[in-house]
Amino acid sequence: MPLGYLGFKFIVTWLTTWSGVPAGLFAPSLAIGAAIGNDVAVLAHHVQAPQLIALGMAGFLAAVTQAPLTAFIIVMEMVDGHGMVLSLMTSALLASLVSRLVSPPLYGELARFQLARLPGGA
Repeated sequence: MPLGYLGFKFIVTWLTTWSGVPAGLFAPSLAIGAAIGNDVAVLAHHVQAPQLIALGMAGFLAAVTQAPLTAFIIVMEMVDGHGMVLSLMTSALLASLVSRLVSPPLYGELARFQLARLPGGA
């Protein structure tokens, strides 16, 4: 079931991105990141599953939005993880750097798509 959940959440994230509505990215991205973090904890038989779930959330959100500061602060506040600042920051920065190697920044691309839809195609 974890792979099914991950697949369905990935499809939801893709659909919200395709629609051009950036506000719909946060919840699916956090859910996918939590699922990935949980799967890593289960596969590694790691006793610190909540910490890995939070790291997965910060990493996946940072990869999707390419906004690592926003990602790690949101997750840190959500899970009251003030003791995890460095690990959340590292996860978000690494995920964002890898994402930038693969694709251009999300919000710039969404702005370009929205401008192209305007009459006159700015």
